[in-house]
Amino acid sequence: VDDDDSTVDDDDSTVGDDDDATAAVCPGLSASISTQADVAAYEPCTALSTVYLHETTGVVDVTLPNLETVSDYVYFHINADVATISMPVLREVAGYLYIHGNAQLTSASFPSLETVGRYLHVYNNNSLVDLNLTTSLVAVTEDTSIVGNTALCVPALDWPNITGGNVNISGNDTCP
Repeated sequence: VDDDDSTVDDDDSTVGDDDDATAAVCPGLSASISTQADVAAYEPCTALSTVYLHETTGVVDVTLPNLETVSDYVYFHINADVATISMPVLREVAGYLYIHGNAQLTSASFPSLETVGRYLHVYNNNSLVDLNLTTSLVAVTEDTSIVGNTALCVPALDWPNITGGNVNISGNDTCP
């Protein structure tokens, strides 16, 4: 009788364990996203250097549920199908947050965002109706520009005190 427990899968390092065997791993620090599968691959990431989407088609929902920090930039530029951006626990973007010309974008949600190290630019996203920035946002080191989002009621934050440089909020929808 084998009673030394050496054949039983009871430690956390053996492949047969259900605990860690299928744990997702962040594929790298720079998220250059061009497909919906790329988004899924980066879902486990808590820290990235960049989130980059440029002139994509077929990417509809960019949800990064675990992302807390970006050491450089978040960049969404002229993506044909992106309708939703959600980064619910993102606290810091050390560089810039740039969202421009995404025709189908209706919602961009960053409810935990506290700081943007350089600039915050959200412009010409004509379907954008929800920009979820909250009073958690306390600092944009350089400029804030939220311009030409014709369906957007801009969040009522204290933009002049949050922003270290110029503030341009214009060409957006009027708030009720």
